[in-house]
Amino acid sequence: MTGSLRVMSRPTMPTSREFTERLVFLSSSPLFRALAVQACAEISANARSCTFSPGQVLFMQGERVRSIMVLMSGRVKETQLSADGSEVLIRFTCRGDGVNMQGDSAPLEHTCSARATTKCVVLIWELRMFDRFLARIPQLRMNINQTLASRVHELEERFLEIATENVECRLQFLLIRLARQIGDSHQLGTQIALRREELAQMIGTSVFTVSRLLSAWSARGLVVPRRESIIIRDVFRLSCETLSVHEFAMEAPYC
Repeated sequence: MTGSLRVMSRPTMPTSREFTERLVFLSSSPLFRALAVQACAEISANARSCTFSPGQVLFMQGERVRSIMVLMSGRVKETQLSADGSEVLIRFTCRGDGVNMQGDSAPLEHTCSARATTKCVVLIWELRMFDRFLARIPQLRMNINQTLASRVHELEERFLEIATENVECRLQFLLIRLARQIGDSHQLGTQIALRREELAQMIGTSVFTVSRLLSAWSARGLVVPRRESIIIRDVFRLSCETLSVHEFAMEAPYC
């Protein structure tokens, strides 16, 4: 594991209030949906809690998988390194999601790195302990498989978009998807805390291309580009409008 986990303080017994909060949280998480209260209580009692600061690493790509993590609050981004050493953003993990959720044929090493983008509280189970829960609670295994299937489906959608859509549509689809997943309410609309570099990584294009499109959409009143974020003025309008910038599309249809 990374140094950030090695230096964690030893787990302490949660107070009755903390235990109740954990139980309510687990019951509301898709990963623990439809589990009996007794099962949730047992799983909760065996979790330890850790707080991560913005920018702190939870684990690194290539490290051995030793635990299962579920995000109780905050936001985490998962990234992979390309062959040339560039970091590519894979997904965001939000409240209730498993950060490094593993399937039945789980790899021995992490296939990506995870870093907190906001202050995060993470519930952590030792891997062998969690495997025992999976063996005893079929619904838990079913929930995890459904979550993993949903993630694969999203990656397939993104791959199809990259293969078949022009860059403008890819950015449009991505912003709508991110608004639903990690969008925050803002007085001007819905704010997505992502840099242009990260948006470019997720749709397979250049920072210049993303900046050019956002400038064109800003002139039409669709978005408000910020240095570290994008504000969508109206997500419904963005999803309904045809956003063709004809001269741009003709110049670089699949850039």
